[in-house]
Amino acid sequence: MSPRGNDEDWGIGAYFLDDDFEAFVYSDTTGNVIGRIEMVNSQVYFIDLFKRKMQIEYPDIDWIGSYNYEFLKVRKSNSSRYVQCLWKTASSMFLDTSEIKSQYKLLTYHELLFGKEIMKEIKGFEENGVNMGVNLTKSCLNLRTGPSIDSTKIACIPRDFNPSDDIRMKILEHSNDWAFVLVEAYVFQDGDVDCPSKLEKSIKGWVKAIADNGFPNIWYSVTSY
Repeated sequence: MSPRGNDEDWGIGAYFLDDDFEAFVYSDTTGNVIGRIEMVNSQVYFIDLFKRKMQIEYPDIDWIGSYNYEFLKVRKSNSSRYVQCLWKTASSMFLDTSEIKSQYKLLTYHELLFGKEIMKEIKGFEENGVNMGVNLTKSCLNLRTGPSIDSTKIACIPRDFNPSDDIRMKILEHSNDWAFVLVEAYVFQDGDVDCPSKLEKSIKGWVKAIADNGFPNIWYSVTSY
């Protein structure tokens, strides 16, 4: 997978979106409605008061799987009742968390990586070819012997992969914001990315999965490789 962490301001978490999701959007935290967010034919739109549509896409939206599971990123506002959204591709807008339907929970990135409920919701996606990788562009990600920055560094998993390589990661367990992972390096046969890849080596260790600012250092691929 290609890392999607070139912008590390991912906020505090995200809402899982499906065809029933709909929420009013406010211009500020005083209750001034300017439109709504809703799903239309599996696409996410902001619809203003004049019924004009603006499709919402990455980087305000991210995915798990081959674009099957969509999440709307949000971040804190100056009110505990509201969260900010669409600060990536539009003017800052806000959602009233008290109005979001009860079946939609604001998920932190810790919950999206480690939470049992979200894993149950998308059960089997890993078996269907969705991989995980380093979500950084400015550096590689240290692999360590234990869940601490004081633990010995084993390797540094690269952010950008050689086109002839296929690096896959799987979470085996976690401790707080750290993940114990299996990292596998595959090589495409004959250097052809369309050919089946062959496992070259594998290694296990701990990575800081969630940065101190809440940003996910590892994330899911939206393709099969």
